Amino acid sequence: SMPRCPDGPGCTGPGGTQFTPSRLYDFDSYTTRSYVKQAFLDMFPDRKHDVNEHVDPGEFGVESSESRYVCVFVFVVSMMSELQGIWSLGKLLCSVPSTAESWIHYEVPAWAPKSHIKQVHACTELDFVKLAVAGMDIKWKVLNFIFVLMPKVLIWAGMLLAGTIFLMETQGIDNIVVNSTALGFVLCIDELFFELLTSDTCKKILQRIEAFPLFDLQYEEDMEDDAVLVRHMEKTMACSCFASVKAWSSMLPINLVLASGLWIGVMAYYYGTRCQLTEDGIWVSRSMYLPKGVGLTLFQAMLPTLFRPETEDEPYWTMPDRQEN
Repeated sequence: SMPRCPDGPGCTGPGGTQFTPSRLYDFDSYTTRSYVKQAFLDMFPDRKHDVNEHVDPGEFGVESSESRYVCVFVFVVSMMSELQGIWSLGKLLCSVPSTAESWIHYEVPAWAPKSHIKQVHACTELDFVKLAVAGMDIKWKVLNFIFVLMPKVLIWAGMLLAGTIFLMETQGIDNIVVNSTALGFVLCIDELFFELLTSDTCKKILQRIEAFPLFDLQYEEDMEDDAVLVRHMEKTMACSCFASVKAWSSMLPINLVLASGLWIGVMAYYYGTRCQLTEDGIWVSRSMYLPKGVGLTLFQAMLPTLFRPETEDEPYWTMPDRQEN
């Protein structure tokens, strides 16, 4: 990082010279200045020494590694709500019965005539129509798994990895904050499409669908208070070791632990796939290769680690050795 430069380890930039605050530029400025210097060298090859002495393109580098780590962690936390939605959808597909059942029911209370109920509660016929998640045929489960759940998982994973790379390769602190906000907007695109493109009828139906109960509490509801306490103590004392572990785990912030694990995982993925460790113990970029084409398949775009695009055999950039400024 910048506070330990120019004499500390890890202060060599992509141009091979040492970082200093006055020579640090963003990527666009650095590439432009490097292009100008290379143009002078090509036009005046006999004055190479003078060009190298008087034309300094500077260096490109990040201002603060710590700020990037914090922003990546915040980004991972913002992805947790989408992960919880995916988990809930998967649990729902596994929990609902695999037999076709009606999701629509017409229920009129039996305690009074329907006309009297309408008068007392000021309700309409639509209020007697109940929409609830029910059984689903196995073929519809398979279709929902393939065309709904799996795409959501792939998009979430691709967004997590792409967002991490995007933030880790952002140079300035101010740009990191802006990019973090932009990634938050990307996460809301599906809700935006739903709000703007879905019909009012569809929205009304989705609002009225009752949740599917994952467990039945009717047995406990019918029990006396003392019986419930006795049942709870019996289950608790059935296995003291398991009960102790379960009690301690219930006090842990599971979402924080999961977010921290994901953050460590994506950071390990970034450094493992895009960086290499030098003899000084500093992580630097791997050699860069130009792709042979400009097009990407769907799998190459979503899973570049598994489906790598073809690249040239020779790298166009490698980390240079240290040079004098």
